[in-house]
Amino acid sequence: MYVIDVALQAKLVADTGTGGVETLATGGIHKIVAPQGTAAPFLTWQNVSSVPEYSFGRLVRVTCQYLLKSYADGLDWDAPQAVIERALAILFDASWSVSGFDVRSRGGNRFDTQEDVDAKSVVVSVGYVTIEAMPTGS
Repeated sequence: MYVIDVALQAKLVADTGTGGVETLATGGIHKIVAPQGTAAPFLTWQNVSSVPEYSFGRLVRVTCQYLLKSYADGLDWDAPQAVIERALAILFDASWSVSGFDVRSRGGNRFDTQEDVDAKSVVVSVGYVTIEAMPTGS
């Protein structure tokens, strides 16, 4: 759901203080994929599903699932873990709102993995979050 995507990106980018996502992800925050040559650590995110629910032809809820990935070169596990943990923490913030919708997070988790990219090892911390958005007043 596009309006939730915009709000999610804005929330991540606005977290600029000490220990904030924007501060920790020095290579930036990118939707789906980072540009070639982006310096690590960086964060990518994408909506992997959006399921609208209707009642009598009226939208009553949209459940969106998001995948977040933080990358670092070599075997530096601390940097991507810190980015993902902070991103998940702010997405669970009760003050998160979107114009026209009441928004809440229903869950999320994190795991770590190692991948080979361009013949070099990178570590990836992965997070999932489920967000429900209900039209205001429904």
